[in-house]
Amino acid sequence: MDSNRKKTKIVKEIRVDAKKCVGCKACEIACSAFHAVPKFSSVNTARSRIMVVMDEMRDVFVPVRAARIRKPNVMGETVT
Repeated sequence: MDSNRKKTKIVKEIRVDAKKCVGCKACEIACSAFHAVPKFSSVNTARSRIMVVMDEMRDVFVPVRAARIRKPNVMGETVT
């Protein structure tokens, strides 16, 4: 390898078209398997960073991605 080449980080992201979502939760399974330690060793959808919920008012499934978690500090302020 050439030592002058830049190393690039590959960001893996699951893109979901909410209009086509049928609620199969395959995206949850793929995400949880990818983030398992070691990778793909187990499936635990509770640890997935995407969750499919049903909007009962509109009778549709909605994929929701996890937001960045903010923890409150002792003074009640949120820190990242």
